[in-house]
Amino acid sequence: MICSRQPGSPHSSPPGLFLRSFLLNSMTQRKNCLGRRILGRERVRLQRAEWQHYLYKLSLVAFPHEKEGASEGSPSEGGPRPAVRDVGCINRAPDTPCRTPPGSTMKILAFSDLHSSLTGLRKLQELIKKEKPDVLINLGDFTVFEQNLEDVCKQLVKLHPKQLVLHGNHEDEATVDAMCRHHRWVFAHKKLTLVDGVLFVGWGGEGFVHDLPEFIKWAMKNDKAIKAAKKVVLLTHQPPYGTVLDSLWGDHVGNRSFTQFIKNHSNVILALSGHIHETAGKTGKLNKAALVNPGPYGKVVRI
Repeated sequence: MICSRQPGSPHSSPPGLFLRSFLLNSMTQRKNCLGRRILGRERVRLQRAEWQHYLYKLSLVAFPHEKEGASEGSPSEGGPRPAVRDVGCINRAPDTPCRTPPGSTMKILAFSDLHSSLTGLRKLQELIKKEKPDVLINLGDFTVFEQNLEDVCKQLVKLHPKQLVLHGNHEDEATVDAMCRHHRWVFAHKKLTLVDGVLFVGWGGEGFVHDLPEFIKWAMKNDKAIKAAKKVVLLTHQPPYGTVLDSLWGDHVGNRSFTQFIKNHSNVILALSGHIHETAGKTGKLNKAALVNPGPYGKVVRI
């Protein structure tokens, strides 16, 4: 037996070696077991979070405040949809006058690329309390690939009752559309929205696409309604190409279709966009339109 070998022999073991090995193996097994339990709990937590996110998205579709496909001021279901959706004062109570009388200026507070930032939400709350804007515009990327979507929406609801919303490249179009119906916001993507006499032309999503034939085709289809408006505000997530807002590392990463739209319509007085974090807060000019990237902390614009 090994334990009977004399100390100092080449095959002898130090005293207590087997005891130490046994204890070490036991501790390692306990650590591995504990690690597996921790990983198991973490996996369950992540699965539960994924299910909560899924159920929230499902609830947006299953229990919207508005009928699927219907909108304020739209004809009955099955009828042709108007080119311009006139919402007047968004979400105002019946028989309540608009805050912005016809002919006066409108105060817009826009933000983009919030990415679930608590600091950004706090600064937006402070700015809204101070400026009291007529309408709040969300230009997309308000989450990080829709993580904690429900929590972010709960905070956004508290900001302002009148909101125009776009999806960014971090959100899914269908999810944000359902979210807007659920919270009675206006999903401005691919829509002409008339608010107190100002026409908002919205196009969300996209990332680093230089040309959008679909947008050009859609704009041409609605060209008559767009040119009839006195004031037009272009809302996009991606900035127009060749401007101060799309300059990134010495190159331009914006969209040429948006630039062409602004050049072809002299009644576009304002173009709001985001996406490029490096140009947050910057302003510029293209044709007769003021260009603004409001950034995550928001920017107030009067039109």
